[in-house]
Order: sequence, then structure tokens, then C-alpha cells
Amino acid sequence: MRPQVDFMDTNALPWVSPKPGLMRKVLSRDEETTAQTVITRLIQPEGGGPPSVPHCHETTEEIMVLDGQLTFDSRCWLAKGGYVYHPPRWIHGYKSSQTPVATFLWRSGADLDFTFFEAPADDFLHHRYGETAGRQAVVVPSPWATRWDELPSAEGRIRQFTYAQDPSSIEHSVLRRYAPGAWDAEPASDVLETREEFYIYEGMVEDQDGRRFSEGWYACLMPGALRPRFRAIVDSIIYHHISAERA
Repeated sequence: MRPQVDFMDTNALPWVSPKPGLMRKVLSRDEETTAQTVITRLIQPEGGGPPSVPHCHETTEEIMVLDGQLTFDSRCWLAKGGYVYHPPRWIHGYKSSQTPVATFLWRSGADLDFTFFEAPADDFLHHRYGETAGRQAVVVPSPWATRWDELPSAEGRIRQFTYAQDPSSIEHSVLRRYAPGAWDAEPASDVLETREEFYIYEGMVEDQDGRRFSEGWYACLMPGALRPRFRAIVDSIIYHHISAERA
């Protein structure tokens, strides 16, 4: 299980460069399973970039773009706020490219392994064995021109965009947009039942204890932790991932 991260300013974390063109900030990591959440920056002029050969992994991979743009097929470009979810064994990376610098929030179910394919069966996202059951891949080029749902308890002052959801569990990832002064609704329980991650994507919010968090603050709260409630100081957007992981 991951150690709890009770809101930290990722802007203050140093970058680590394991190889030229790749910079990383590890935000949280399960040392047993190697599941992790990382801010990754790929610098193309220094040799960085996504793999240029189609490939898949035996674990999950989730990417949300923070700055720059990237693509895994040169058809669909992920702009700021763009998102992909790659389930295990889904082949991607047919014609990857990016802007000179691309920064993204990256979540994986384990350290990545790679299986490469010189001549895959198709040049679109597909399962390597043709399986269609289970959780599907998701590609969101940009959430900004898409319908956001109003949260009924917030009188239209909080809207939510769902990136992806596992149909077999409660696991899902969303963006939540707060108008200035908007408060989260009173929760049914003050205690978290599963692991939840929060990343302040834009703006500034404060929690029920008056602590303020601005763009780049992150938390990984474990089951049993106090559930945060946020009030927006200015127009704000929060990335929120709810895991199926229980204590």
C-alpha cells in the first residue's frame, strides 16, 4: 500500500532525470506493487519522447497533459487537459510525437514493462489478443469543449467532467471545476473508504481546516483518512482519482 501524502507542493520538488530528455517527480509510489503517480516531462530536443514503436504494457497507464501536447498515433493530439487510459495489453504508440516539451501527470499500476510490435494487426488502439471484455481504452483530446455535468448539490457552481470509469468497480478519474466561493457538499462520511488522489490543476482552494492549496499541490489520501472538502478562492479545477483500493 502507498504511504499517505497529505498535500504537498509539487512545484517545490526537484526534478530527477534518469536519462537525457526525461525528467520526473515521483509524487507517490507503492513499493510492493510499484504502482505510482508521477509528473513526467519529455524534452524532445534533448532526446526525450514517447516510444516510436507500437507497444503495450502488462499494467494500466493513465496520462493527463499538464503542458504541451503529445500524440500516440499522430491523428489525435492531446492538448492541455487531454487524457488517455491504456488498459493492460492494449497496443498504442503507432506514430507517437509531441511538442518540443510535454509535461503530464502519469499514473501506472506498476513499473512499466514493454512489448513491442513491428507489424500490429491495426494502427488504432486495440487489445493485442482481440479481447473486447473488461475495461476499455479511453482517449480525450481535450475536455474543454465537452459537456461537463453539474453536481446537483452545488447549484451549478461545481461542474464535473469524467475522464474514465471502471464499470466493474468505483474506480474513476474526473476533473472538477469550482466557481469562486463554491463549497463541496457535505459528504455522507467524513472518512475515506478507498485511496483517493487530488491534484490542483488550476486556481486555488482551501479545505475545511482553512489550509490553502494552489496549482500543483497534490495529495494521496489512504482509507481511513479524513475526507477533504474544498472551497474555491478563485476559479479552480481539481483532478480527482478515486481508487478501488481499500485498507
